[in-house]
Amino acid sequence: MKKLTGFMILVILILFTFTASYADTITFGDDSIYWPTWSNGTLDDKIGNESIGSPEITGGGLVFEGETLNEVYFNYNKNHSSIFSGDLFIDLGSNGFWDYVVQAKTGDICTYDDGVFGLTKTDFEKFYVLSNEAYGIPSYREDHPVYASDSALELAASREVDGATVQSLFKNLIPISFSGLGIDAGGKSVTIAWAPTCANDVVYTSVPEPATMILLGSGLLGVLAFGRRKFFK
Repeated sequence: MKKLTGFMILVILILFTFTASYADTITFGDDSIYWPTWSNGTLDDKIGNESIGSPEITGGGLVFEGETLNEVYFNYNKNHSSIFSGDLFIDLGSNGFWDYVVQAKTGDICTYDDGVFGLTKTDFEKFYVLSNEAYGIPSYREDHPVYASDSALELAASREVDGATVQSLFKNLIPISFSGLGIDAGGKSVTIAWAPTCANDVVYTSVPEPATMILLGSGLLGVLAFGRRKFFK
C-alpha cells in the first residue's frame, strides 16, 4: 500500500507539473506548406517545401493568463531586414472563421462576428492581400494570404486602435510577436494563421486552451483515484 501511495503522489506531482508548464505558454512547431485551401498549383506548391529560402519559421508560442490570450510569437533562424510580418489571424473554436485579426502595421485588433470572415480561398479571396501584392516583387510563395484587405477590415464588428504591440521586422533573431492582446479564449481551442510578407514560410496551427490541459490532468487524477479504490476493495 505504501508503494502504491508513493506512486500516486509521484503521478500527481508529474501531472501538476505538466499542467502548470502549459498554464502560461503553449508552444508549437511549424510544418505548414499552405493554409488550408490555398494551394495554387505553382512550382513551390509542386515541390512541397515547407520553407522557401529565409527566414525559416521554426515555431512559436501562445502566452495565456488564465483563459486570456495575451501574446502570440514566432521564432525564426535567420535575419532578413527587408521582410516584415503579415497580420495575425485568430479563430476561437477552430471553425474556419476568424474572430480576430491583429494588424501587423498598426497593432489594431479587429473583432469579427462568427461566420463573417472565413479562411477558404473560394469564398473569401477578396478579403486578403496576397503575398505578391504585399511584398512588391515576385514572392517566394505566390498568391498566399498575408494581410486582411480593406474589404475585410470594413466588415469588422469593432476595432481597437493600437490594441496590440507588434514586433514585425525579422532582425537580430528577436521573435516576431503580437503582445498585449487581452483576448478571452473562453475555454476554446485556438487556431492561428500567419505569414511574413513574402510568404516564404507560413504558419497554420491549432492548440488547446490551457484550461483544457488542466481539466485533462484533473480527469486523469480522478481515474487514478477510482482505480486505487477498486484495487483495495
